[in-house]
Amino acid sequence: MKKANRLILGAAALSLFLVYPFHSARAQETDCDDEILKTTLTALGGSGVTGTAILCIGEDGVRAQIKAENVNAGHLFTVWILYNDTPSGPTIGPGRLDSALSKQDKVRFHGRVGGLAASSGSAITLLVFDHGTPSSNNAVRASRVLTPMGGTPVARAVFDIP
Repeated sequence: MKKANRLILGAAALSLFLVYPFHSARAQETDCDDEILKTTLTALGGSGVTGTAILCIGEDGVRAQIKAENVNAGHLFTVWILYNDTPSGPTIGPGRLDSALSKQDKVRFHGRVGGLAASSGSAITLLVFDHGTPSSNNAVRASRVLTPMGGTPVARAVFDIP
């Protein structure tokens, strides 16, 4: 009986691992059916950082994904979102979107700002900051991953909202 229960439990777990990735991909696609914008990252200050950025604008807000390359391995990075409702209007933000500790020369960021609605003609900018190697002082480390303080902008992605 115990062997049969283990076999059933194992089969159920395996089926979850096989089905979940497809369900997750479908859910991401349907969440982004309103507006999907793609652009490249522009290196700032001679950083050499490259990559791609995707912005999803939906009824529930804005989500972004960045795949950055040529980053400094072992450094802390943060991504900040800025919003301009009109080209001559004030910049709103920055708001923190994500942070990561790069383990190699590539890093991915994902973030969401629920409730943000982007007007036609507005612009959304994603800024990537390099904060250097992590500090062993937890207060300093927290200030680097929770604020742009102590960081240098190394790349940006600008989305002009149609």
